[in-house]
Amino acid sequence: MAITINPRATWGQYAPWYLQKHASDPPEASKNPAWHGDRGVFLHYLGPGSTADLRTEEDCRKEIAEVYLQHKTEGQFEGDIAYNYLVCQHGHIYEGRGEQRGEGNGGEADPIDGRGRNEGFYSILGMIRSDDVASEAMLRAIRDLIGHLRHHVNPHTGKTAGNRILPHSFGYDTDCPGNLHMYARPGSTIDPSVPWRAPADIYVHRTQKWVNETYDKAPGYVICSETGYTGWNTVLALTQGLQHELGISPTVQTFGPGTFNAVKKRRVMPDRESNDNLLRLYNGALWCKGYWASPFLFGWGEDSQSSLQQLYGDMGLNYGTVQQSEAMWPHVLKSLLRMDQFRLVPGGDPHIRAIQQRLNSRYVQDIGIPAMSLVPCDGIYSRDVQQGLMMAIQYELGIALESINGYFVPGHRPPSRDGVRGPSRVICATSSVPRATSTHRHTRQTDRRRTCRRTSAPMPRPVRTWSGCSRSSGSRRSPSRATTTTRPGHSSSCPPETSPGTPPAATASRRSPPSAGGCSRPTATTSSGVTWTSISRRGTRATSARHSSRASRRPSWTPG
Repeated sequence: MAITINPRATWGQYAPWYLQKHASDPPEASKNPAWHGDRGVFLHYLGPGSTADLRTEEDCRKEIAEVYLQHKTEGQFEGDIAYNYLVCQHGHIYEGRGEQRGEGNGGEADPIDGRGRNEGFYSILGMIRSDDVASEAMLRAIRDLIGHLRHHVNPHTGKTAGNRILPHSFGYDTDCPGNLHMYARPGSTIDPSVPWRAPADIYVHRTQKWVNETYDKAPGYVICSETGYTGWNTVLALTQGLQHELGISPTVQTFGPGTFNAVKKRRVMPDRESNDNLLRLYNGALWCKGYWASPFLFGWGEDSQSSLQQLYGDMGLNYGTVQQSEAMWPHVLKSLLRMDQFRLVPGGDPHIRAIQQRLNSRYVQDIGIPAMSLVPCDGIYSRDVQQGLMMAIQYELGIALESINGYFVPGHRPPSRDGVRGPSRVICATSSVPRATSTHRHTRQTDRRRTCRRTSAPMPRPVRTWSGCSRSSGSRRSPSRATTTTRPGHSSSCPPETSPGTPPAATASRRSPPSAGGCSRPTATTSSGVTWTSISRRGTRATSARHSSRASRRPSWTPG
């Protein structure tokens, strides 16, 4: 792998005049002959503070010269800069000890994999301090450097670097390498053996590290990965931390009814919360959801409160009064500890997002359907959104709140239009949602089939198509399946039906045209506006015993 490594002379010129020659010359071999470098690399940083003053490449080279001077004069690093390589925020790689043995890994600590820390590992310094975040250019340069060390044979050892990537703090009491901790592991984005991934979030990493340190002894707790990337294992770890603080034991990786009711019973919003650990959990959850919160997770300041109110708005909820926000807090916290998104994501549809927010506003906050949770508001039509729509439709059709479950079953069809609560925007909203097409499965082409279409006037009652079979023309059995659209490429053979402006009586005299090789009965319109038409096709034994027994097992339903 071809990379550019700037020689010592590029920064040695900024050393004091009496050390410039030593600083600029190729690195000397260490007085300690034990050097293999075949285990991997250690990551380091510059220490506390900020590197905001390192704006130019010249600034970075002067900083390296300062590090060299400190290490040279202190006498604890064999008379030279401690690190093998240094990488600045601009993505430039500089030679320190280079391919010679480095002395920056804490050699007095215990060996790793049978090698001393300086004997078996290269040391790489990322030129950031505790207040800084590594740039993408720096991360890519470190990644390229590690790949180079793994494939390039060191002429002094005859070996390549191993696959270990460790922080200086591994087995050693130090804060080094600061915010590079989340990258100092195999499989991170600086590991050339895995695909590149965008830089991690230091606040998510801080949350992951804190929740593991705080609750690793809690019954049932599952440690989450400290990667700096939000995932299910992170939000579920936060859920278990919440359960522990609420007195639920053992903790489980589910925000179930027990957790929901415990939050509801507590009735304390974050701005009035006195439990410091709960505030850390709430701040961490906001960071994981992509909202700004307290940088060190402690307390509940203006940033945290503003983000919480923004989250309410993104969900389509009214933060409003204390009573309103408090009533919705269990729902909000449950959604906060999931991977649902409430901002428009790339590829999301603003119209669908408006529907999602409407579902949350009307049917969760205003009406309070017991079985309904907040749906995502990301502009993506998903299963959760579909179920929320079904619950909304069930409510508008007059189904009792306790019976609403989001599933379309025969028992949830209202007996008449009188059971409908009235026009609802949810019916109109569904026109913006992509429709799923149902397919019909026919086991025998010779079966007699009956198709009925439910129409109603006045509008905007939705038109639904019911498909099923009957074994005789006089049967009034329930259709076996309901669909909102017909199968692609399949045209119904029903005769023209009642238009919205046609009175039901006008259809009484209509008869369907006779089909070839069979008979058909006249159409009949009931008082509820349901038109039944029987259609038969040419075939053999349409009323076979098998068909009759199959039909007898289907539930019955009398329209109107």
